[in-house]
Amino acid sequence: MAPFHGSQSSVVVYMAQKPSWSFAEQRRLIELARASKSLDEVAKLTGRKPGSIKKVALRLGISFKPDAKKE
Repeated sequence: MAPFHGSQSSVVVYMAQKPSWSFAEQRRLIELARASKSLDEVAKLTGRKPGSIKKVALRLGISFKPDAKKE
């Protein structure tokens, strides 16, 4: 089979991501932090990735308790 000559096309694949954090979601994050939830628990409850939660938490000045160590 001969190589393709001409303009090369490329395929760009975008990963699905949730939209920006709404005001209500940010307030819920603050409440979950006050309730001493872990990062894993918050990720499950919100459907957000831990990395995204950490970024928003840092911006909001909140933190979550460390996740339980699995043995």
